[in-house]
Amino acid sequence: MSNSWWSTSRERWSAFAPSDSRGITPGLLAHGVYHRTRKSHGMQYCPKCLEDDEDPYLRAQWRFALQFGCARHGIALRDACPHCDAPLMPHRRPDGDARKCSECWKNLSALPDPLTEPEREVCRAASALYRDGSMHVGSERATFRDAILAVRRLFSWVTSARLPEGFANEFDIPSPMPSTEREPFDTLETARIGVRRWAIPFCFALLRTWPDDFLKACDEFGVSRTRVMDLRRTGAPSWFDSAIARLPHFPRARRTRHPPRRPTLETYKSAFERVSFEDYFSTLRHVPPGCGE
Repeated sequence: MSNSWWSTSRERWSAFAPSDSRGITPGLLAHGVYHRTRKSHGMQYCPKCLEDDEDPYLRAQWRFALQFGCARHGIALRDACPHCDAPLMPHRRPDGDARKCSECWKNLSALPDPLTEPEREVCRAASALYRDGSMHVGSERATFRDAILAVRRLFSWVTSARLPEGFANEFDIPSPMPSTEREPFDTLETARIGVRRWAIPFCFALLRTWPDDFLKACDEFGVSRTRVMDLRRTGAPSWFDSAIARLPHFPRARRTRHPPRRPTLETYKSAFERVSFEDYFSTLRHVPPGCGE
C-alpha cells in the first residue's frame, strides 16, 4: 500500500477513532476472541482472492467494516464458512491453510456470490475511502474518521425499528431489511455480512446527496429528530449533527394524571331528577350532607 495516504501500520491504526469501553474500534470489525474461542464473525475474506493466492494471506482491508465486497473480483466477501457457518480461524488448523475451514475442513472458495452494479460502486467508494482517507459527502469532503462516525450513526438508525416503512425505497434500496439477516448485533462492527451488505449502500446513498435528499425524505415520511437521534451513539461530526438539528423536534406527550373529581351537591340534585329517592340512596355508601335521610 505504498500509494496509500498511510504508509506505516501506526498511521493506519491511528486514523481510526479510539476504542470504546467494550474494546470496539469504530470502523473495524470486532473479532470477539476470548482465549481460543471466537465469539463473533469478525474476519472477512474474498473466496477468489484466497483461491488465486500462491501463498494465501488475509488482507488488512478485509477488517474494514464498510467493506462488504471485493472490487477486484466483483463478489461479496464472507465472514464464515459457506458450508458450516463457522468463522474464519486459520490459526486453528494444523497446516495453517487459509483456504479451508478449520471446523469442517471444506474449501472456503466454493459458491461465490456476485455483487450487483450498485453494490460494486459502493465497494469502490469504500476502497477509495480506505485508500485516500476521505470521501465526498454532498458538496463537501469528509475526513476518514468523520465519514466512519457518520456511517455508524446512520447504520444504527436504518437497521432499527425506527426506520419508517418505505423510506429505503426513496433511495433505490430494497425495503425492508431481509428478515433472515436479523441477527443480534448492536453496532456496525458486530453486524454480520448480510446486514452490512444491505445497510451500507443505504448509508452511502444518504451521504451522497447529504443533507438535501435526506431532509426531504424525512419531511415526506414525518421523521422527527428524536426518531433519528440515538443518544447512546456519540461522537458524530458537526456537519452530521447540524443536519439532524434541522429536523422538527416532536417530544413525546406526557400523560397528566388528574385527581379524581369529587361529587358535588349539584351532581346529587341532578340524580334526583332521574331516579327516585329510595333507589338513588340505595346505591350510595353514605348519605351526602344536606340531603337528609
